[in-house]
Amino acid sequence: MSSSQPRPILGLVGALMFWAGLCCTILFGAAAVWLLATGSQPSWILLAVTAGVCLAGWGLVKASGVPLGEAMLL
Repeated sequence: MSSSQPRPILGLVGALMFWAGLCCTILFGAAAVWLLATGSQPSWILLAVTAGVCLAGWGLVKASGVPLGEAMLL
């Protein structure tokens, strides 16, 4: 789905989604370790949702035709 012309706005939205998903996934991972260490059960569906947001953002950046590093700097 990559086009010949880069679409920087789509790349920016994708980069924001990528960063948000990555940060939420890392935070959930830390919370899951804490909950498992204290004997509680974390909600694993949250991991799927946060990782999905991260992957969707990465896909938008790829579809925009802008390199991921440049999209994060926009």
